[in-house]
Amino acid sequence: MVNKPGSTLVLAILSRLVAMSESSTPPTEPSNSGSHYQPAMGIVAVILLLFVTSTFLILRSNNSSAPSPTSTSTSIPATTTTTKKSHTTTTTTKKHTTTTTSKKSHTTTTTSPAPVHVKSKVRVQIANGTSIAGIAHTLTSRLTTANWDALPAINASAKAPASVVYFKAGYQWAASQIATALGLSQKSLTPLGSQVPALGAQSDDVVVVLGPDIAIKG
Repeated sequence: MVNKPGSTLVLAILSRLVAMSESSTPPTEPSNSGSHYQPAMGIVAVILLLFVTSTFLILRSNNSSAPSPTSTSTSIPATTTTTKKSHTTTTTTKKHTTTTTSKKSHTTTTTSPAPVHVKSKVRVQIANGTSIAGIAHTLTSRLTTANWDALPAINASAKAPASVVYFKAGYQWAASQIATALGLSQKSLTPLGSQVPALGAQSDDVVVVLGPDIAIKG
């Protein structure tokens, strides 16, 4: 057991009082049976005072040595609640309207210039379908003078009832001008096609078969 300071002091005081009471007994007085020794009043008062003092000191010592109430601090862990806000991103895609402007097709009509016809490149054959000798030769000379490529005059395969100006495809213009130069009607123009108005004239561009009408005019 651990002796506290207050209890040690009380024991010391009590031991001191006992010693004092024993020393205050008269040694010469005989011991009488049936009687008790009564200490002096002063000693009793001192003992009471010391007792009260010692009791107070003991109580005070006990109060001071008593453990202080333990303060229990319970720390409650702070709970942090993190609320994640859902962030919704709305992406609005703008419709891209592509306006295609169709250009109206511009049709350019290019008129090719009329080909330049050269008389000297047009082969002209005059055949005599009449009974008049030399008329074909005379008219051939006339065309040569007008810068046409007039071939030597020949006789027609047969007598012609009327003058006819035959032309190959693409040479109608030449036939028209030759008819005018010879004094023939435009009605006399006839496509050559597969006809053979005179021997050897199939490859010529314009073939003129003279008839009685040209002879009369001649």
